[in-house]
Amino acid sequence: MRIKLAAATALVCTTFFFLTSCGGGSGGGRFTGIGKVEGYAFTDGAGAVVLQRLAAGGPGLTPVNNASVTVPGGTPVATNSIGKFRLTGLKAASYKLSVTPSGGAKTDFLVTVVGDATVLVGEPSITRSAAVDQAKLKALTLGPATQVLVVGALSPLPSGTVVKGAMASAGASSDPGMRLASEHWVFMLDRYSDFLYSHPVQYLLIDAATGHETVVDAQSWPLINGVNFFKDQDASLLAGEVAQAPSDVTPAPPTRAAGSGLISPTRHHVEGCATGGKTWVIQLIGGREYQMSKTYVQMSEMLDHAFGSTPNIRTTNDTRGPKDPLQYLNEQMDYIKRNAEPCDTVLIFVYAHGYDGGAFDLEYNGGFFTTGDLQTLTPDSFNFDGLKACHLHIYLDGCWSGDWIPKLAPKLIPKTGLDATIITSTDGEHRALGSGLRHAALPPFQKGGLIFSQFFSEAVGTMSGGMYDPISAFDATIKRLEDESGSAGVRPWWASSALNAGPQLWVRPRQPSETCGPYRAVLLDHNLSVGGEVKYAIGTHVPLARITGGHIQGTDTGCTSEHLHGAIAIDGHTFTDPAGSGCGHGKIVVVQPQ
Repeated sequence: MRIKLAAATALVCTTFFFLTSCGGGSGGGRFTGIGKVEGYAFTDGAGAVVLQRLAAGGPGLTPVNNASVTVPGGTPVATNSIGKFRLTGLKAASYKLSVTPSGGAKTDFLVTVVGDATVLVGEPSITRSAAVDQAKLKALTLGPATQVLVVGALSPLPSGTVVKGAMASAGASSDPGMRLASEHWVFMLDRYSDFLYSHPVQYLLIDAATGHETVVDAQSWPLINGVNFFKDQDASLLAGEVAQAPSDVTPAPPTRAAGSGLISPTRHHVEGCATGGKTWVIQLIGGREYQMSKTYVQMSEMLDHAFGSTPNIRTTNDTRGPKDPLQYLNEQMDYIKRNAEPCDTVLIFVYAHGYDGGAFDLEYNGGFFTTGDLQTLTPDSFNFDGLKACHLHIYLDGCWSGDWIPKLAPKLIPKTGLDATIITSTDGEHRALGSGLRHAALPPFQKGGLIFSQFFSEAVGTMSGGMYDPISAFDATIKRLEDESGSAGVRPWWASSALNAGPQLWVRPRQPSETCGPYRAVLLDHNLSVGGEVKYAIGTHVPLARITGGHIQGTDTGCTSEHLHGAIAIDGHTFTDPAGSGCGHGKIVVVQPQ
């Protein structure tokens, strides 16, 4: 069965036997985030430690007395004469629980602690292994196993646990969450796990006694008794919560960043590049409304801070007319294509009214919007063919701007050697938030404008100058929004609303084997096979940066160009020289990236 998370209040009371509604908008009142773990430790006939949830144990099991039980950072407790133990005061999270019998070896178990609840260790009727198999089978309804993330709790969640989406669905004014009436395994199934923030996911709830399953549509990772779970995929992987990790990336989903600052617009893949390079900036604003005009000023100040005195070529225009905005965009893109070099960075910023499906309004003559005075900006308005710059960062602030990602990303993914990012202020289901307020509590350059851009410009303002790192800036913006949401004053409502709009970050990192700009490669004269299968076909250009071993010879008998000879390895595969008396593997050419 399937329910829409935003509509849980109306449905759970009448339809679903295991879910009950929760009092209040917080999904069950205030949570402390501190939980307990209890169970019984036994040894089997071979002396191995076994955890059970009942004192009765089972055939061949002997209670372990005075064993030390602990989790990292916790205070050890000792089992009693029947093997029982209880750990208290634990912060909600997944842990490695260690049991060390007196004079024996330590045995580790994985457990998920839920705040404001007691978790029982030991397998229920439906084991986690069986639940994982069930979750993987359900995930196949979303896509191939190589494309769907399956992540879930390491212990069944106790009766009374409240599961609630961390991000609201479109049109939901409040989300009370769902209270489990019995123990359940809880998994998140994510077809687009490379999105860093709000996007459609499914929760799979499996009854730990019967195996009965329910699918819940949501917009993000869950809050479990008020605490974020499965938000950070890297942390989930380390904790053992990931049951299935996707390996394939299709054109629509973005490539997930590994974390703040780990993928940045570095230039070390470009042969002959220094650490610098010119920066080219295009700014388009939809019209002369206060919010967008103010945002243009804020972001211009941000760019001045980010780059400081670093030499840049800046082409900026806020389309306040009478220039045709689409004509302006095309002229500036053509100019950049003619003049930008591989080491350069291109920044494109757009602030405008957006429409569901991926389109922005650009006002033609300045002033306020009037009928018949608009041009439509869409992803098809951008043509990146012929762009030699290796670094491209796009920022979009407007309603439903997340709809642009699956339309722009396929334009950028095939461009070998490019590192690119797209940041949007919303996902594809929400409106952007703007404010014309001029409040005394706000700092000088943060009064009014588009709210996400305000926080974004503030976040960049706290970073050191000289480099615009969009990934770090996005991470810092989300943290500022989260911190502000829980504070007092004027802006918590703004911050909370901006978070619930679902900001997005898409990343196309340059792979280690990619080279940006013109590069030297061998043009293969022969097929190179691995295990009888052609791995690199004749006529393929293989960058020399991917090849180890071998040697380059100049022109000689039988070959009129430089050519590659000797035993070589490409991506770890070894190949002998196919034409020792001729041109070897092939001639050396200079390749211009498409």
